[in-house]
Amino acid sequence: ESAMKCNHITPEMVGDKKPITAYKEQIEKLLQNADRIVGYNTGFDMTMLNQNGIDLPKEKKYVDLMVPYADVIGQKDRYGKPKMQKLIACADHYGFKQDNDWHNSMADTEATMFCYHKMMEKGHLAEKDVKELSGLKNFKSREEQEASLKTTKTLGDSNLIVPIHSSKEPSKGR
Repeated sequence: ESAMKCNHITPEMVGDKKPITAYKEQIEKLLQNADRIVGYNTGFDMTMLNQNGIDLPKEKKYVDLMVPYADVIGQKDRYGKPKMQKLIACADHYGFKQDNDWHNSMADTEATMFCYHKMMEKGHLAEKDVKELSGLKNFKSREEQEASLKTTKTLGDSNLIVPIHSSKEPSKGR
């Protein structure tokens, strides 16, 4: 329900689509052939790919535009850390004009690459923004995901699965 409210994608819209695992080899080949893997909230995306059985290249370098963009904006969250912004805000900031609907993978890709080039051009990306896979904000390996699902809390006679978050603040999507 919450995902549908956020992305406006219903089960009926994707009911006849193949699961991501049908594209496993293609995705792995794309990632392996990349010089650098760039995204917006990249750690979350890599976690989702990893969770779905996609093997991620550990030797590659990753760039998550969300983190340096939060530094550019300078807003702070309630803990005094940089407040993460949505891709649409980043794209608007750098002058990206969207012809298609947002929450479409091609629109997200075009906006992300536009922002990447603008941030490079303006010096808003630095070497510190190039990370190893394990250094990405919001990235959880399969082992970390499995460990968080195994953590249970007893409430009366029922067991509840309680996910463990690595930060005080819930992870934010695009």
